[in-house]
Amino acid sequence: MKSSFNLWAFVLTLVSWFGFFAAAATEALPFNLHLFVFGFVIVVFLFAFYGLKAVTNWKSAALSMASLLGCLALIAVEGFVIGIGSLLS
Repeated sequence: MKSSFNLWAFVLTLVSWFGFFAAAATEALPFNLHLFVFGFVIVVFLFAFYGLKAVTNWKSAALSMASLLGCLALIAVEGFVIGIGSLLS
């Protein structure tokens, strides 16, 4: 059976970016949606890192690196948003 961790990690990375933009547009919730997205993207990052073992050609390597870099970028952005948000509240 062929491993599809790279594809699922990439799809979940896109889902987490959409979740970030949805969290940025949502106001007045009793909980911080950014914390949920932050935790989710950390799990997706670990999932994408595990998907590195399935790299067999340049296409799967590019997909895996896009997932990892997308997750790292979102972790940095969410960390900044959560950090600044906690300072201002």
